[in-house]
Amino acid sequence: MVYHINVISVLTSHLNNSHFATAPKSFRKEERLAEVMVDRSKCIEISFPKEETGQPQKNKNNRKIRLLCYSVASALHILAAMARLFGLKSDKLEVLEKFALRTSKTVHSIVYSLLAKDAFKKGRALDTVAKILDPLISNFSSVDNINLSKGFSGGLQILDFSQTKFNDHCPDFMKNLVNSFKLTKNMAKEIYNNDFFTKERKIFVDPKKEEGHSLAFSGHGVLASSILGLIFKPLNKSMNLIRNGFTMLSNTIAMQHPDSQKNISGLLFNSYSLMDTAQKFLPKPESDFLNQVNMAIYNITIFLYGDLSNKRSEGEFTNY
Repeated sequence: MVYHINVISVLTSHLNNSHFATAPKSFRKEERLAEVMVDRSKCIEISFPKEETGQPQKNKNNRKIRLLCYSVASALHILAAMARLFGLKSDKLEVLEKFALRTSKTVHSIVYSLLAKDAFKKGRALDTVAKILDPLISNFSSVDNINLSKGFSGGLQILDFSQTKFNDHCPDFMKNLVNSFKLTKNMAKEIYNNDFFTKERKIFVDPKKEEGHSLAFSGHGVLASSILGLIFKPLNKSMNLIRNGFTMLSNTIAMQHPDSQKNISGLLFNSYSLMDTAQKFLPKPESDFLNQVNMAIYNITIFLYGDLSNKRSEGEFTNY
């Protein structure tokens, strides 16, 4: 609620009905100057706290529900890991592991669909597209191509976060989308120029001087390697390694981000990537055990990462 107080009438009435009306000329001159200043300002708005609409509490409750769902999915993977460690029969173990994986995929699909809806309402185009693509790719890609396929949605999410400083203020979806294309083009020009190998470069600079170009650079690498690996089958393995390298670079850059939750998600994603790489060199029993532990870590990490979208909607995300 806003009340408008006419300063002119209040001040004039006060001056006319007081001993200031007989004040010396020097004071009356200051009085006239005050009246001129007041006349220009016209009126002052005094704002009082608005009544709570219940939306902040609703957002907190939704966040708790998302965290609970991801925690349940993580707990199932830990349970499967413990069952494998203590020698549960293979047929029952297989059922438990499939159930844990199905739960993780279901939770991820539902949560990211809701986050995509929220991002769409706020006009964040790249965020919306990435949030829709990520669970679709997780559910429908083949095991052989899932890493490269998810690199496409992951690359878009990295580019989106590189632009938050410049584009989150635009609530119109189509304008936001056009701005994203322009920002992607302009940031690429600023990255890949004659200053690329000089001190004047825009990437890998002091975190205080960072504007998102380093994230954009890693996003380009993730997108390019994923697309090339999917199109040219002989390049599949090499592009997988390059994709993982750029993803870890992105997570390392995120660890220097001014938003503390973005730091934590970057650290956890790198931990997940390192464990994922390590398990490929282990015998199958140890690899399967580590995979279940890693999936538990992944669920909590993806909750924190997805929750950043909610923070942006509420204006709580810290930009560069």
